Amino acid sequence: MSTTESAIKIKEMSEASGRKRLSEDELVEELSESIRKSDMGATKPARAVSKSMREKTIQHFDL
Repeated sequence: MSTTESAIKIKEMSEASGRKRLSEDELVEELSESIRKSDMGATKPARAVSKSMREKTIQHFDL
């Protein structure tokens, strides 16, 4: 999926949820910034986040 396609998808999701409407250029900039952060290692991988959430859920519900 291209950056523009991703931005359009984000825009559609934002509109459906009633969030602030951003222009396509604003969406592309936000997505580009997110990609830059990910490339620099400033974000956690999705698997690490999921694992942490599972562990916290298990602890919270004493499973």
